[in-house]
Amino acid sequence: MKSKLVVFDEKYIMTFSKSINPQYVDQAYEYICNIMDNAFDFMCKKRAVVTEYSYEIVNECVTYSENQNSSLDIFVKVKSPQLELGVLKLNNNYFKKFFNKVKWAWNSSKKQKKKRKWFFKKSSKEQEPKENLINLDSEKYNIKQFKIDYMNTLANYLSEETKLFVNNFGITILAEEEIGMNINLYFAFNNGEKYKLFNQSLYKLIEVDFGSRLQNIELKNKSTNNNFTAMLRIFNGLYENVMEQHLNQILIESLLFECPDELYTGSTYNMFLKIFNYIKINEMQKFHSITNQNILVFQDNLVTTKVSDFLKFLNNVQKLL
Repeated sequence: MKSKLVVFDEKYIMTFSKSINPQYVDQAYEYICNIMDNAFDFMCKKRAVVTEYSYEIVNECVTYSENQNSSLDIFVKVKSPQLELGVLKLNNNYFKKFFNKVKWAWNSSKKQKKKRKWFFKKSSKEQEPKENLINLDSEKYNIKQFKIDYMNTLANYLSEETKLFVNNFGITILAEEEIGMNINLYFAFNNGEKYKLFNQSLYKLIEVDFGSRLQNIELKNKSTNNNFTAMLRIFNGLYENVMEQHLNQILIESLLFECPDELYTGSTYNMFLKIFNYIKINEMQKFHSITNQNILVFQDNLVTTKVSDFLKFLNNVQKLL
């Protein structure tokens, strides 16, 4: 346990329950969506690789349970038979697959992290992207090249202070000063209600299905007088403080969704204690996923947190309550 941590008394816990002004997320989302629309329009004029596209917020920002360190994570859902087929071709080339995995690991190891701030400044450099940044005429055009071209096109609508780079699933935009939040774009091929994410390090498509997540979040907020979202904020803030990383949202949403409504009563602090103890004394491995009540939470491929890591978090917090 790091010495910087203090006893989690009522006053300290309540600091995590305070919501960030939701306008920050709304304004940042609207701002980046307009820029992405411009980028898609420009690229489609050159070559219609993508036939349809839409956007969806997928992290804690969808429930307004973000904190000052939160990024804005967006699924960019595209329909593109050409790019999807290109992934399958890349995946079948085993030698190239191995070489690119090594290359990706090497490039990733050289990237440096940057601390985030939290403020909103609306200013955009609107201009027509330069022709030489787009490489749409290659016969072997694939999702990797598309991400690079799309990133370069986005850069032309953003200020020079804003940094962009390709990540494992899409594009990261360090846009604190210009947009107010850092942004992660995840490219997903649209396949009905399910999506397929391209994992660049593994060179494979990963099926993603959010199922009944949004409907269940709405139902739980109604039945708990919006205290469900308040508890999300507290657990998100605590986890980041204790574990120094973001909490997987499907995991914590599922655990809190499974907690009985009668626990969501009383003061916010007493509510937190009751819910914390409920999760602690019950086998959370037997809790069901908020995306699909027919599967257990740790069977959901959207849950990337290990049972041992979350148990460690619970034990560390319990020592300080």
